[in-house]
Amino acid sequence: MHRETWDSSSYAAFVWARAMLSTRGLADLPTRSEWLSVNEKPEVTLMGLRRNRIAQAGGCLLSELPAISNEIASALRREARKSTIEALNQARIAARVQSSLSSSNIPCIFLKGIFQTLQMQCDLGFRGSIDLDILVAPEHFKESIECLQAEGAILNNQRVDPALSRKTSQINHAISLSLDGVAIDLHQRLDPDPNLMNISFFDLFGAGCKVQVDQMEFITLSLQDTCVLVASHGCRDNWRDFRSMIDFSILYNLVGSSAIVESRTLDLGVLRRIEIARAVTAELSSGLGSFDKRSMVFSYWTWRRHRKGKDLNNPRKISEFLTTFLYWILSAGDMGSLKFGIRRLIWLPSGTASSGLGGRFVILYPLLAPVKVIQRLWTRKRDAAVAAMDIERR
Repeated sequence: MHRETWDSSSYAAFVWARAMLSTRGLADLPTRSEWLSVNEKPEVTLMGLRRNRIAQAGGCLLSELPAISNEIASALRREARKSTIEALNQARIAARVQSSLSSSNIPCIFLKGIFQTLQMQCDLGFRGSIDLDILVAPEHFKESIECLQAEGAILNNQRVDPALSRKTSQINHAISLSLDGVAIDLHQRLDPDPNLMNISFFDLFGAGCKVQVDQMEFITLSLQDTCVLVASHGCRDNWRDFRSMIDFSILYNLVGSSAIVESRTLDLGVLRRIEIARAVTAELSSGLGSFDKRSMVFSYWTWRRHRKGKDLNNPRKISEFLTTFLYWILSAGDMGSLKFGIRRLIWLPSGTASSGLGGRFVILYPLLAPVKVIQRLWTRKRDAAVAAMDIERR
């Protein structure tokens, strides 16, 4: 990819991502001139790394990467230390959650976050994580919420309108809680779309593996299931940052067999998404094979947005929001997913729309939701403009 076609901060993050993968033998190390040029402006480099959620990884890998300025190195070390402290705190909360659920004979699986980091054989602070993701069987979902509340967890965004709550619960697979300052997402299935990743919890639990954090033991998904989950979530989220691509590249390599991964994607109904994941990640990583034209179209779509420096974690325009939605639906390649996606687009924002309607006119909530969405997008755009001005002043 030619540098002149890139946003400068995105290109810096791209070069850093390749350098990080080179420490695992999964990419070529950038040339010395390329490395020096992308690190000339520390504020630009750090902005790109943070936007792509790989600043913590950079801090963990400093000793294995080419030399950089003290300003960048110090900032990344701070990010890695902070991430490690947060990871240990999350592990302590996870132990409390596991104990509470176990006392009620409710098995659980810890997803992503620090548990995935350990599966990837990385330092604890490598990925960074803002919440705990926990999967329970659908039949244990309500009881699990009660157990966590008894432990002191607080439900976030409680809806006082039962009719609206019933509508939104049909298209949402998780509920958010907070326990001693740590956010928890409690899931009853792996994907919001019931047509995807639809497999028995107990099959996943039986195939799961154990990881240890600070002498505490937890069950997480098997290595191949984690790899498939990262691929599916990457497509759902438009491959919005380089961290998800690094995750997939490392996990795919650790599984060691494309046949095992592809067989599992057939079980989970996301074969198209694993093909897209391979095509997208191949721009960073080697050894991912060849791809069909359809997957290459998605790869082009993803990288075109990254080259332009789009912050896909915080879309600022309605067109960006709708493009992300379209990518998610088309990457599933299923009519059932299209129908579900439309329902989710209508009802999920409705849950955040405030009104005085109560439960009397639930059908009117979708009409109010766009106001809330536009307000949120405008706020993000304003905050981004202020941040850009601050960087220019410095």
